[in-house]
Amino acid sequence: MDPIQKYGLFELALSAESMPENPFAAAPAVRLVNGEGQDLTINGFYDGDSTFRFRFMPSQAGLWTYSLVENAGVSFSGTTSGQFRCEESNRRGPLRLAPEGHHFMYENGEREFVVGNTAYNLVATYQRSPEEAKDFIKYYADRNFTWFRFFLEQVTWDSHGYVVWPFGGKPKPAQIDPDNAEHFSSEAGTDGADLDLAVYDLATFRAAEAVITELEQQGMVASVILLHPCDLPFRDRDDLVSIFKSYFRYAVARLGSYPNVVWNIANEWERNQVLTADDVRELGEYLREIDPYKRLIAVHHYGRFEFAGEEWVDLSSMQHRGLPQDIYKVALINRPLGRPVINEEYGYEGDNHNPPNDALNVRRDHWALTMAGAYGSYGDKTTGPKFSPYFTSTLKDSENALVPD
Repeated sequence: MDPIQKYGLFELALSAESMPENPFAAAPAVRLVNGEGQDLTINGFYDGDSTFRFRFMPSQAGLWTYSLVENAGVSFSGTTSGQFRCEESNRRGPLRLAPEGHHFMYENGEREFVVGNTAYNLVATYQRSPEEAKDFIKYYADRNFTWFRFFLEQVTWDSHGYVVWPFGGKPKPAQIDPDNAEHFSSEAGTDGADLDLAVYDLATFRAAEAVITELEQQGMVASVILLHPCDLPFRDRDDLVSIFKSYFRYAVARLGSYPNVVWNIANEWERNQVLTADDVRELGEYLREIDPYKRLIAVHHYGRFEFAGEEWVDLSSMQHRGLPQDIYKVALINRPLGRPVINEEYGYEGDNHNPPNDALNVRRDHWALTMAGAYGSYGDKTTGPKFSPYFTSTLKDSENALVPD
């Protein structure tokens, strides 16, 4: 086996001779040890065709040994132990908090100035047209954007017929208000008889892996939004926390070893009150516990940072729109909480529902955040709500956006 680069990806694939009825729920584990005293246990994930994969990001060079320590009811064929060598590299490693708390740096010590972009349905775009998704990522990478935020789950608004659904089955489409795409019926699509929230869609996760890999190759952070909790399949259920914990475990096992990943638990977690603050807190604490790499964790909120000071959350991923002076003040209110502040939705270029959002004012908003010691995520909304690149994640839906240049 060729050496694995430091902060690269080691993958072990094991074939199963027998496995539980729902293999997605199985959590077999591999222990990895090196000569420098690092000792880590990671979960595997089911990838179809009787195959389980174990992914690992080594953070130290040298010889690593691995062995299966928990089969979780799976009978594996072939060798379940071995070793590989990790070599030094110029990779930056995962994004971490800088020592002063308000800013970011990579594990190798390199600083990062976050310039974000919103691309909610990027995974769906990749499933429909990988080339369009790659062109979209490259366009922003060429303009020195460093952070992409996108959904791993979102089914209320489609992009050219595609949604992002990581679970089993196919949810019914929501009924969108033709006069305002922000509004949708809370009744349509609630019949989930054909859905299975205990299994996971391999095509969706493989597209997410491809997106994360493409972002890493372009030197960009992948801010993975795990949930859009107001989606109709999640309404009126009393078992969501349990369902989401299982989903988080699978996502961490499958995606957590990519060095450019950061987690965002939910977008607008308060919307429609599907999740309570205690639910979010329980999910955040669970995510912190199961992630062996301790990736940065956020939860997207409105103006007030409800979870400030809690150990499981690393940054404020906020939403507040208004004139530059308002955005500046709200950023300053959240900044003393000691964590980085990213206003992920300070305004979208071309957003006629929340004016003024012409190019000049969007630039002023971003400068206001910078002067407050905060960061911002841009979005192109030049062709209207839910039909613009901030949602559809393709350049063909843009109409004379000026800010990226």
